[in-house]
Amino acid sequence: ILYTGGSGNGGGLILQGCKLAGNNSVVDGGGLYGAFYGDTFEAHNCDIRSNNVNIGYGGGFYLDFATPIIGDCNFEDNQAQEGGAIAGVDLVVNIYNSNITGNAAVAPSGIGGGLALWNTTGNITNCTLKSNSAAENGGAVFSEGWVREPLNFSNCLITDNTANLEGGGLSNNTGAWMQLNNCTVAYNSATNPLYGTGGGVSDAEYYAWVEIENSILWGNSAPHGRQIAVGSIFGSSPDPGGAFADVDVSYSD
Repeated sequence: ILYTGGSGNGGGLILQGCKLAGNNSVVDGGGLYGAFYGDTFEAHNCDIRSNNVNIGYGGGFYLDFATPIIGDCNFEDNQAQEGGAIAGVDLVVNIYNSNITGNAAVAPSGIGGGLALWNTTGNITNCTLKSNSAAENGGAVFSEGWVREPLNFSNCLITDNTANLEGGGLSNNTGAWMQLNNCTVAYNSATNPLYGTGGGVSDAEYYAWVEIENSILWGNSAPHGRQIAVGSIFGSSPDPGGAFADVDVSYSD
């Protein structure tokens, strides 16, 4: 599916009970490429599986300038270089009751096995992110970019994901703000024997902020920071204000 919006006529795209499977795109959006520019996008009770992007972003969905509502959907076995299941830029997301399982971000970029998000805020609620993989960073989720509101994960299970370098479960990077509330982050791994950092959560580079509350981080593995790593083993980007990565943890195990 190709959608290009922004006409100002109140258009949009709603997928209800759809199956997008076995599609291939050379560049961006194996199942759906959507440049919405203010138009509506919703997906409900959809099965997005086995889609592929040869070079680029979003094996399942590529979303641009959107406020997507995605509920009760399944993203499985999709593949791209960045964002195996979903890649998005400038989003305010509402993703709920969905499974993001077995997706991959492959070399040479290899970021965000499940989700790769830039300049993105919103809510991801009651979701399972499991068995996703990234050739570099963010087995389940890679987030980066300057925001004024957080990307909030609530009541989510993030488990059995892998990344080669940073963030077996979650990779939070320059300018991004991530919150975990009532989440379980377990048995994720950053696998590189020399450089693997942040088995559960990696909060790297400057002005990156992660808040963790009422959550469980358990059984994650990495050579550097099994559960949580703050900063990058490769060295945080220089910032004249001296503001580097920050993690706040409360009422969590």
